[in-house]
Amino acid sequence: MKKHASFVLAFTLAITSSVYSQPGKPATAGLSTILTKLFGDNNAFTADVVMTETVRDQSTTMPGKIARNAGELRTEINPGDAKSPRMKPENIAHLKTMGLGTTVQIFRADKKLSYFLYPNLSAYVATPLQNADAKPASDFKVNITELGKETVGGHPCVKNKVVVTDHEGATYESTVWNATDLKKFPIKIEIPKQDQTITLALSNIKTGKPDAALFELPANYKKYDNKQAIVFEQMKKQMGSMVPPTGQAPPTNHP
Repeated sequence: MKKHASFVLAFTLAITSSVYSQPGKPATAGLSTILTKLFGDNNAFTADVVMTETVRDQSTTMPGKIARNAGELRTEINPGDAKSPRMKPENIAHLKTMGLGTTVQIFRADKKLSYFLYPNLSAYVATPLQNADAKPASDFKVNITELGKETVGGHPCVKNKVVVTDHEGATYESTVWNATDLKKFPIKIEIPKQDQTITLALSNIKTGKPDAALFELPANYKKYDNKQAIVFEQMKKQMGSMVPPTGQAPPTNHP
């Protein structure tokens, strides 16, 4: 059980990390502002998203949702619905029983805070924005190079190489497919990251201002110091439920 639980913990923390990171910098560096730059003038919308993480020849896919309202950004992923060759289906299902099936991250540039939420557990972590995300969008420069034209999801797109440079000179490179029939909405984003590639495929796009509640911290959520503390607490509860009452022999597999 210990080995199984350790793998679940490592997998959960790995796939709920932010997609942008650079050596020596927090993983959340620039994520909100960079995505804002990639979405361009599409500053108010909601959409479904499928995230695919490819490492060498193995891919993990995970469904989710994304919403933007000017300087506010919300991303939601569902690790409990992930499909991964690195993890058995029963182990992924175990995430749901632990309440870890859905995770939400909310970026609030006005508050200079990032909220990481587990809705099924009414738990959250609040982290001050650092480095690039604490800077205004005007501090970022964007260079776009057209690579060609392709059709993605039935939409005619211009395929672009997009390089975002932050105030410290750090660069974040992406390949973006902008749909010409959706006001250049980026319906596909591909992000190289060291030895892996993150791909975001967006669909069911609805323009217009999202519900303001999507970007607020629910009042009844319990605050934790970090994500690890939330995961460890749930693992402890799961393992504790397997301990038999005092005086009762543990179950065996013998007939």
